Amino acid sequence: MTPAPMALPQAAETILARLRDAGYSAYIVGGSVRDSLRGVLPHDYDMTTDATPEEMHEVFRDYRLIDTGIRHGTVAVMMNREQYEITTFRVDGDYLDCRHPDSVSFTRSLREDLARRDFTMNAIAYSPEDGYQDPFGGIMDIERGIIRAVGDPETRFREDALRILRALRFSATLGFEIEEETARAASHTRELIKNVSRERIRDELMKLLAGEHCIEVLRRFPDILATVIPALAPLYDCPQNSLYHLYPVWEHTLRVVEGLANQPPLLRLVGLLHDVGKPACRTTDAKGKDHFKGHPEVSAEIVEGVMRDLRFDNKNRETAVLLTRIHDLRIPPREADVLRLLSEIGYENFLLWNDLQRADNNAHDPSNPVIIRGKQNIAAIRRLGEELQSRGACYRLTDLALTGKDILAETCLTGKAVGEALGLLLGAVMDGRVTNTREALLLYLRTEILPTLS
Repeated sequence: MTPAPMALPQAAETILARLRDAGYSAYIVGGSVRDSLRGVLPHDYDMTTDATPEEMHEVFRDYRLIDTGIRHGTVAVMMNREQYEITTFRVDGDYLDCRHPDSVSFTRSLREDLARRDFTMNAIAYSPEDGYQDPFGGIMDIERGIIRAVGDPETRFREDALRILRALRFSATLGFEIEEETARAASHTRELIKNVSRERIRDELMKLLAGEHCIEVLRRFPDILATVIPALAPLYDCPQNSLYHLYPVWEHTLRVVEGLANQPPLLRLVGLLHDVGKPACRTTDAKGKDHFKGHPEVSAEIVEGVMRDLRFDNKNRETAVLLTRIHDLRIPPREADVLRLLSEIGYENFLLWNDLQRADNNAHDPSNPVIIRGKQNIAAIRRLGEELQSRGACYRLTDLALTGKDILAETCLTGKAVGEALGLLLGAVMDGRVTNTREALLLYLRTEILPTLS
């Protein structure tokens, strides 16, 4: 069945028509064609042509042009305040670094240009005049939901090892199955991923984790995942013979990640890593039961190293380490305890921690009374935290009705003692020993705190 013509924005049609009128071939290509065939509106429209960059400059001499990748034949045309990239048909040279071609040469053959691309679903071109140009069966693969390398898959992955992770990412986000030969080649060449920059690996990993189908991908390709994050490998054969668990550590981990669907990718990453310290902490008692004492702290240390290795920024790294360290924290659903936790980690992290605990608890034995009570407790803590936040409860120094300037004006305290007094006041408010009003705080300061600081 022939797909329906591709709907194009007027600017894209204008660019294609101008190149055609000048005697050149021109097509929409790549992800925009793939998405259109899937019924998804493309975000951008990359184009390819047999015109060289110099010829494109002549064709669009009355438009603003940007040489975005002139070495590789890419020129951007500015039209209606939008940027449209056009790349000359090309053939890539050798990929000695397993990432970038050492050279490119221009060609007049569309097929040769499409042959250098990664997967058949990305090697389809379209123009209003010629329709779909699909020499490698990409349309059928899209219809079947298959990710297949163009030509020999091992060659494609040795050219650019990032394509291994792109295959996994597309599978996770599109729900497509990676074709068997392509999957074998991805696993066989996985060590080449080490040649890719850690930043690019991080970005692909996070997109993968954001995918609706990421669990199937993680379950099918643990070997590739361990190449990206070696700390995961010990989880794969680590048993978990516990009173509270039904699954070994790796299966439990996958179910935690699955339970974090629709959560930020960073939280899914924490779910993936939250128990990486368990193999090192595992002990087995005389009854054959496993224990993992101290594993949150050990896991947090490992997560610190993983986040640094993948070049995460400080904020995301610190958040991941914090959530890993406290993922097993148990507090009662009491106002004072929740306020103190809010004071220590902030409301945003409180919500992430609570979501992580919910997913972690649900990946245990659901019939165990301790797990049932845990589920109820986690829900109660969530409700209490949201209520405290909505009514503006005091859990930060900035929430206090008394400031450091007030303490300087009303007492003889100076320097660090002022900060210490504020901390004691905040603790008293959160514990319910004093109300958060200026008068009550001053009275408590004079009668309860000043004598201890003098």
